[in-house]
Amino acid sequence: MSGRASPSTLARAGLLIGPVTYLAMVSWVIVARAAYPFQLEWMEGGSLQHMLRLKAGLPIYGPPGLEFTAFQYPPLYYYVAALVAKLPGMAGFLPLRVTSVVAALGCIASIVLIIRKQTSSLYWGIVGAGLFVATFRQGGAWFDIARVDMLFVFLLLAAQVALLHGRTGRIWAGVLFGLAFYTKQTAFLVVVPLVAVMIWRCGFLAGLQLALPFAAIAAGSTAFEQWRSGGWYAYYVFGLPKQHALVKPLLEQLAVRSAKLLETVPVAAILGAAYAVLGRREAWKRGAEVTAVFVLALAALSFGAKLTYGSYDNVSIPFFAALSIALGLAGRWLEGRLTSESRRTTMLMACVAQFMILGFDIKKQIPTEADRKAGEALVQRLKRIDGDVLIPAHGYLAHQAGKAMFAHEIALLEVQGEFSEGGFIRNPEFEASLRNEIAVRRFSAVILDGEPQMWQPVFDTYESEPLAYPDDRTFLPITGMRTRPNVWWTPP
Repeated sequence: MSGRASPSTLARAGLLIGPVTYLAMVSWVIVARAAYPFQLEWMEGGSLQHMLRLKAGLPIYGPPGLEFTAFQYPPLYYYVAALVAKLPGMAGFLPLRVTSVVAALGCIASIVLIIRKQTSSLYWGIVGAGLFVATFRQGGAWFDIARVDMLFVFLLLAAQVALLHGRTGRIWAGVLFGLAFYTKQTAFLVVVPLVAVMIWRCGFLAGLQLALPFAAIAAGSTAFEQWRSGGWYAYYVFGLPKQHALVKPLLEQLAVRSAKLLETVPVAAILGAAYAVLGRREAWKRGAEVTAVFVLALAALSFGAKLTYGSYDNVSIPFFAALSIALGLAGRWLEGRLTSESRRTTMLMACVAQFMILGFDIKKQIPTEADRKAGEALVQRLKRIDGDVLIPAHGYLAHQAGKAMFAHEIALLEVQGEFSEGGFIRNPEFEASLRNEIAVRRFSAVILDGEPQMWQPVFDTYESEPLAYPDDRTFLPITGMRTRPNVWWTPP
């Protein structure tokens, strides 16, 4: 019957429901928890402390100790968040979360632009970016978390957008890759293969146009921070990450973790692989090999991080960004290549199924009223204590109670080799310092989540009292390591 839409046309329209639905779901989650005053993820408090130190004019990188120990990341994310904190109404975690959300929006826009530039299809750009949004939960529900990841991935994607726009674009890409390196040092692993393919495909000068701005910013920022920190910057940013052990047995873990990573994105992975094998000649004609290398570099970044001890779902975000680009490229190629109406409809319906597989429970991503009340009650209890309180994994709670913050537990464990091949190594100097602080009654209370060896001086001297919660789920972070203050230690 004339005027009746074909099955593939209906499937094409139906496929757009996925991106729209997930964008609405993720937006709801982000808005619902934006003003939550407590940690959504257990290291957010450490990010807040870094930002607050910058606002106070204090250094980030210096000798590790109980007062403060830096995370192992370059500082650009904290600098940006400190600028956002100057805006009216920005307090607590909000500047950090706003920075991450804006970066996440930049990621979405960049994926659309990359796919559209390579395929001339806005439709498949939207579908590809929609897949990235749909992997929100698989990537740790991380779009608004006060951590460096979203800014890092955005700068990488924005650099690739620039790279697709000729000579001037290559220079801007180098600048953006340099800023990505100033956010997270693993950007280097993406830039090196891209410089190589630019030299191979476009000539030595093209490679230099990308490499020189990157090198200038990467080397310049490193030299500046190294000078500013009195030599400590390199210890945190390059020395500590090198100590991270790989999971064993390596090949077995690679297979297991790869399978787990791919199990929620089977359709996108199959279509992306099919395009890489069968569509490579057409991609070569369109000059898409630079984007192909970028996609592979992002994927390798995630798979490599998955093999390090202590990694979490957030390390998968670059892979999901890469897969989203691959889906957009593959979908456009297949839609033009499949002449059969039934096959084209099948391919589109498979993409619809991919979005359905990624469904998640919105409620589980949002803190409850019981979580908020438990946090408020704990802060009020802290306010009633005279003197300093040490809360290593949640120092921001002491800050909310008007007290001093001390070093985050994860940073202290890092410098004592917790994630190295040999595991935790007792630091006599740190232990002596802690015992001295306890002997002079520096802390009126110490609140711990568990009993890591690092706090043995506390266990030897103080008396414990368990903290009570309504149930075993209340006041746990929404994502990341599920931990909360559990034991209250006080002088006898």
